[in-house]
Amino acid sequence: MEIVYQIGFMMTLILLTFTKTNKVTGIIVGVIFLILICTIQKIKNIFLILIPLMFILFLTLFTYQNNLKIDSKINLETTINKGIGTLKKVDNKIVLGNYLCKFENVPNGDFQINGKISKIQGNFLHIDIIEKKEISQNIFKIHLKNCSDRLLKNCDFQLKNLYNGVILGESNHIYKSLKTKFRYLGLSHLIALSGFHIGIILLIFNSFLKKINIKRNYKIIILMVFLSFYYFGVNISPSLTRAYIMGMIVLISRLTYENSDILKSLGIAYILSLFISPNSLFSLSFQLSYLAIFFIVGIFPKIKRFLKLKNKFLENFLLIITIQIWLMPIVIGKFGMIQFLSFLPNVILVPIGSVFIGLSFIGLVLENIKLGFIILPFIKISYYIFIYGLDLFYKIPYMSINLNIKLGNIIYIFYWCIIFLFFKQKK
Repeated sequence: MEIVYQIGFMMTLILLTFTKTNKVTGIIVGVIFLILICTIQKIKNIFLILIPLMFILFLTLFTYQNNLKIDSKINLETTINKGIGTLKKVDNKIVLGNYLCKFENVPNGDFQINGKISKIQGNFLHIDIIEKKEISQNIFKIHLKNCSDRLLKNCDFQLKNLYNGVILGESNHIYKSLKTKFRYLGLSHLIALSGFHIGIILLIFNSFLKKINIKRNYKIIILMVFLSFYYFGVNISPSLTRAYIMGMIVLISRLTYENSDILKSLGIAYILSLFISPNSLFSLSFQLSYLAIFFIVGIFPKIKRFLKLKNKFLENFLLIITIQIWLMPIVIGKFGMIQFLSFLPNVILVPIGSVFIGLSFIGLVLENIKLGFIILPFIKISYYIFIYGLDLFYKIPYMSINLNIKLGNIIYIFYWCIIFLFFKQKK
């Protein structure tokens, strides 16, 4: 197995140990695990030990693991939406675990709050606020938000909410009824910022730069700058972080005239993501994103070679069906739902949604020079066609079927076994 995959696996076990126990146990188990690895196999690469050790040190120094108790006073950072916030940091340290907080009479936004825990229900904390301070957004977010508001100032609210959801990552503002339609039709990936969106950005800017007479390396650097500007200007999700890192690796490899291995890039993105945000491991967006790319890059090419497909349409159709089958266990495990006929709206509505997203990006870019009005009519047309198709398919039964079965964490054993067998066979 390649070194990058081994490091990712070791970091996963270390993080799970820290999350389920405490720091002392996490350190001891992590060090014992590394000693066992050194004993069992010959270590030819120092990074196999160095990076997991750095991760143990990172978790020890920069994560919060004190017990959260009723009447405890805490200083926390959170993003609040409709009175519910995700507990990001306590005492300026990352909180391991998926904790949610409930607040009374607090607007949406990012806040630093001094408060007292009044009630604990599982991972749900009720917080009495003593003092609160809104965390100001960075200049990139402010600029893109202003461009978006200016572009859509005369549009209806549903278009604005969907636009800001799929372009700026503000999916919390998308109407619940619309989210239900996306989920029922298996199209939730369209409203989660990911590699799909990064790919469209790179395609648009690359097409534009081809028409400008500048050196190749300068074009790549410009793409990296635009990609970074967008990444830091939107609400970051685990899937977007994965796509951003992989995109930057590809661009850097082109800049240095090196060949990039997408599967290794995926492994590097996984490692860096755990350093950036350890809690992302427990995010469904993170899990689906990495599993989907692993299937597309690692497993699907084998299926394609076996079936000897030469028709591009059939190949794409098969990819949609097989990737849904691949992700089906985790969807059933989390939601008790099977996406039975959702490949149909994926085949028809994803291209329409791609047009809407692509035009929306172009509109955002043009609005930087206040020319977004040129593309706005086309954004509206693609939006209304997409929504019409969404409503049409939503009326069709059995796109998704509720099984009322939730498999819990045991489902991950299935994926770990497949991934292990894949790398074993590859070796």
